[in-house]
Amino acid sequence: MNELLEVLSVGSKLSEIFQKISVIFSIKFGTKNFFFGNQREIIYGFGNKSTKHILNLIRETQEQINYKDVECVMKLNNYFLYFDINSFTSKEEIILSYAIIDNFLKNHEKFETIYTRFKYLKALVFSIEPLIYEISIKNALSHSLISLTTFTDIDKAIIAILSNKRMEVVSAIGIEKEILKNKEILINIKKILSGEKEIFLNIATSQNNKHRLVGIVPLREFNETKGILLVEFKETKESVTEIDKEILKILSFVMTHRIKLYEMNINLIRAKKRAEELSRLKSEFVANVSHELRTPLNAILGFVELLKMGDFPKSEQDKYLDYIMFAGTSLLGMINNILDLSKIEAGAMKPIFTRIQVKEISEELERYGKVLSKNKNIDFYIENNTGDMTINTDYMMIKSILVNLISNAVKFTEKGWVKVSIYTKPNNVIFKIEDTGIGMKESDLKKIFTPFTQLENVRNKRFSGTGIGLSLSKKFADMLNAKIIPKTKGVGKGCIFYVVLPT
Repeated sequence: MNELLEVLSVGSKLSEIFQKISVIFSIKFGTKNFFFGNQREIIYGFGNKSTKHILNLIRETQEQINYKDVECVMKLNNYFLYFDINSFTSKEEIILSYAIIDNFLKNHEKFETIYTRFKYLKALVFSIEPLIYEISIKNALSHSLISLTTFTDIDKAIIAILSNKRMEVVSAIGIEKEILKNKEILINIKKILSGEKEIFLNIATSQNNKHRLVGIVPLREFNETKGILLVEFKETKESVTEIDKEILKILSFVMTHRIKLYEMNINLIRAKKRAEELSRLKSEFVANVSHELRTPLNAILGFVELLKMGDFPKSEQDKYLDYIMFAGTSLLGMINNILDLSKIEAGAMKPIFTRIQVKEISEELERYGKVLSKNKNIDFYIENNTGDMTINTDYMMIKSILVNLISNAVKFTEKGWVKVSIYTKPNNVIFKIEDTGIGMKESDLKKIFTPFTQLENVRNKRFSGTGIGLSLSKKFADMLNAKIIPKTKGVGKGCIFYVVLPT
């Protein structure tokens, strides 16, 4: 059997090795049918024997070597060898051949295991590298998966990232659409989302009714699932090895942290942009406030200077004092708004809930609205349909919200009217403030509650104000569990603001 030992000592691929062994067997044992393989496939073979006959014979074989008439089956660890024998072959020759080949295959399997581990390690290194160095998250995931499919038995793979609990395919490599739509896959994805570990399934495909091995691996940080790594193995793969599981776990861990890093970078960029925007708005606010504070202060100082200059009729003095009072009230209102906003930001202001009559609020608003509208020569209406209804709220906060909205409605209405309607809905009282003023664009509705924001540039201002009234009102509304809902009737047609307050 020196020829057999020589062939086994220099061979590499099993198919090539057993192609050479078949020549030795044809000389030694008169072999005309020779088949070598495992439970899944024939690795090398020739002859006129049917595969079905060979497989049946293998199943019947209980011993390591089975003689049957002029044919023989050897069970070699995870492999089998079938061949013909002539009547002059000795049992000792068969046993010796078995021992040599079996010993070679055992060593070959050890070598394959080591080779596979190194191959997986290489795949892991090549897959992790783009996750570290690639700037684009999409490119990083794509390159990582390409590296994985190049070196391992994973044929197709995708990354599915969760976006508001919706699955979004971020990176894909040739995965079949029917796999993604498979009900069994979707059911198991839900299991993964609910906290289960990796799941491996045999999924039937429409192509020749074949089964494909699919793995679903969570991309999870603590209890938060960032996404799912879905892998589809090659058609020849029938089971998932521990090495497969290990490499997918390591890769999923690195991918999860890469995604987390990407999210942190995105949040930092957004925070930076938000900080820059707030810095710009605050600069505008300082310029705006200095202008707004200077105007009533100049009025107060000017009228005081006039009163000091000489004797004026009583009616004229009263008129000047009214101007001073109006300017002082306006100045105090602006300062109070700034202080209130600062208190809320510092968490130093809390609502004090008491039972108050809606009628009391209505009367206060009517007095305030009529004074403001009279100075603008526009009409003011108020309609209260709540009767003697009482609500549990903070009087000063709800009054501040409604006064701010009425003040804005009057300020931005140059002709026409401002109307306040108060009515009830189940568990709510509604304050509706409608005007025929300048209105606004639909897109501007999202901006008006941002602190320090005004829709007109400070340098081109036609209307007074600091830009914090609506922001303050929104914060008060949140503290009262109320809602302020703005609507525009169109540019030049006016606005409607609804304040929905729980009873």
